Amino acid sequence: MRRFLRGVGVSLCLPITLPTLANAQASTNGQLWVDVVPHLQIWDRFEHFGDYGVRIDFSDSTQNTIPVRPSFRYGLNDIVELHGGIGAFYTFVEFGNDQFELRPWQGVRFNWPTVWRLHFKEFFRLEERFVWDTETKELDFSLRFRLAIGTAIPLTSSNSTYVPISFEGFGNVGEATVEAFRNRGRLSFGLGQQVGGPWVVEVQIILQTSRSTSDQDFTLNQEMLRIRLSRRGRLPWWGLLPGSD
Repeated sequence: MRRFLRGVGVSLCLPITLPTLANAQASTNGQLWVDVVPHLQIWDRFEHFGDYGVRIDFSDSTQNTIPVRPSFRYGLNDIVELHGGIGAFYTFVEFGNDQFELRPWQGVRFNWPTVWRLHFKEFFRLEERFVWDTETKELDFSLRFRLAIGTAIPLTSSNSTYVPISFEGFGNVGEATVEAFRNRGRLSFGLGQQVGGPWVVEVQIILQTSRSTSDQDFTLNQEMLRIRLSRRGRLPWWGLLPGSD
């Protein structure tokens, strides 16, 4: 019960944070992401996780997204894991055409040795992005590389309360790339709390830099509040998951 109450307390920052997102400046897009990340063991070192949820856009050019991303991971040993999956993203565009994206991806994660209770994770993945315009039926394809490093700072001796923090960089390949000059850097931090058994609640702030054209400087133009309910599996979990867009 105490763990559950502490988990509920994690979300007490919402009344403060949501107005900030809703009233963000015109140059900043505020979003709310809500995700569920279940971990289901299939074999001894083979798990299904994925993420399923909704993303609400508070900017003037409203683009709300429903992401569904079933994923799997296999632990080769205590350090190296192989990841893969496929994502489906439907975006409702208020002032434009809706978009549907199919995104297969492959990745590898390194669980580096613990340094003073800090579990550093490094995650690399390659995404193949197929984006359809639902009105024009046009298809855009691109490749995107992503490299993230993260950890979790424990606040209790049992690690049941912690501060997750990570940084992720992006790179696109090809001329007809989707968001060719966007999503170049992302910093996330927040508070995590075990709420009972294998279930964990995380509330995170995500700050993202991007640009619209190649002659512009990168600027902070997206702020996201992410609420994530995760179910831990047997494989090393703590500190970094590929649950971003």
